[in-house]
Amino acid sequence: MSANVRALTITGAIIAAVTYVICAAFVALTPETATTLGAYIVHMDLARVGRSVTWGGALIGGTFFAVFVALVCASSGWLYNRLDQRQS
Repeated sequence: MSANVRALTITGAIIAAVTYVICAAFVALTPETATTLGAYIVHMDLARVGRSVTWGGALIGGTFFAVFVALVCASSGWLYNRLDQRQS
C-alpha cells in the first residue's frame, strides 16, 4: 500500500470515527430531533422503529463504520492510483 493510500485510509477512518461520535452525541442529546432528521434522510418513518442504544452497541457500530469507511478510502485510493498510472 502506497503512502498516499495509507494516509487516505487513516484519514477516512479518523473522520468517520469523529463523525460517528458527533452523530451519537446528537442522538443521545436530542433523540426526537435526530429521529426526525434521520427520517428525512432515509425517507422512512423512523418514529415507529423502536431501538434502544447501548454503549456497547454504539462502540461496535462506530468501529464497524470507521472500518467500512477506511476500506472505501483504501480501495478508492488504490483504484485512483491504478487509473492514474494508465494515463502516464
